[in-house]
Amino acid sequence: MRYDTIPTELTELPQWVCAWKNSKIPMQAKIKKGASSVSPDTWSTYKEAKAAVEQGAYDYLGFVFQFYNLMPNLTAMENVSLAQSVARDGMDAAQALDLVGLSHRLNNFPAELSGGEQQRVAIARAVVKNPLLLLCDEPTGALDSATGKSVLALLKRLCEENGETVVVVTHNANLRLLADRLIRVQDGCIVENTLQTPVSVEEITW
Repeated sequence: MRYDTIPTELTELPQWVCAWKNSKIPMQAKIKKGASSVSPDTWSTYKEAKAAVEQGAYDYLGFVFQFYNLMPNLTAMENVSLAQSVARDGMDAAQALDLVGLSHRLNNFPAELSGGEQQRVAIARAVVKNPLLLLCDEPTGALDSATGKSVLALLKRLCEENGETVVVVTHNANLRLLADRLIRVQDGCIVENTLQTPVSVEEITW
């Protein structure tokens, strides 16, 4: 299976198969301990990318989860700093939180934040590593439409301004209109991989 991802594009993986959400991203990303100096510049096929990740090339990957997965006993700053501390070439934690518009919430705990703010902390935690690939599993699944659109606008801005490739896995078929590339998965296999002209966040319906 060839899986070439064009840098700085926003990619949607519509969740036509429910099992994709719970298992596919963790399975493909192989979240585990390790480190690697393997550069994604050398990844030309899915097999090469998978092998690099299995060796521990996690500095190039950022993860955003549906239910935030923040440490409840740590402040927003501490949650992001925790990820920054294990990054090879990360940005300052305060800078990452400022990037997502939360410079005024550095010392707040997750329970003191709204759902949208918690998701933005989770995004800051992912981007503090300066990843080349941001994997987002239903990033708006637990949010209302207005908050969800603000999160999507943030992800698009990170994609366009920071040069990050953003992969969004979603049940919401309308969100596919935001993507530069649409990848449809059925029964664990890629059945469609097409380029398209994306619309703005304001144009989509929830």
